Amino acid sequence: MSIQAVNVWCAKDQRAAGRGTFNATTVSIDDPIFDLAPLPVSVLLDCPLVMRRIGTTSPNRADLDCQIATYLAIDPDSGFAPPQWQSHVGSVVVARKDKKPLSMQHLEGFWMYNDAILDEFGNGSINTQDWYSRANFERWWMDYSETARETRGAFQRLNGLTATPGGSDDWSNPGNPYAL
Repeated sequence: MSIQAVNVWCAKDQRAAGRGTFNATTVSIDDPIFDLAPLPVSVLLDCPLVMRRIGTTSPNRADLDCQIATYLAIDPDSGFAPPQWQSHVGSVVVARKDKKPLSMQHLEGFWMYNDAILDEFGNGSINTQDWYSRANFERWWMDYSETARETRGAFQRLNGLTATPGGSDDWSNPGNPYAL
């Protein structure tokens, strides 16, 4: 049996294969990823995610930048990712620790939520009660997914594009990350 997960591509892998930022993939139900410690902020949001490197190598360390992975790994108290997730990370695969499917839209939501948290750290203070709860994430998710549905749909219509059903550009029905 396999579980839906998401590959997040570093700069090198994006260029080499003409890939986007991430794509859906699957991992085996007994993949070692599920033995890893979950990402700290995701635990506080009651949806633990796990992440492992795929193994991309390059003599140019900048090729291995993967900002999404760094953001997903931040410490909720400091806003910093551990050193091993700060630079030359390479491509990663992300899955839900509970082995439920992880869509590209939900991964994007967790990434962008962490981005918003980092903005709060940059502003000088963060009220952890305002950010680190499932209820607050769900409220944020409803706004974010509605905005994505509206803005990306308008962009696609204006440019004569059609979303790939189930693709990262398909925000027609992203669902709630907790309603699986």
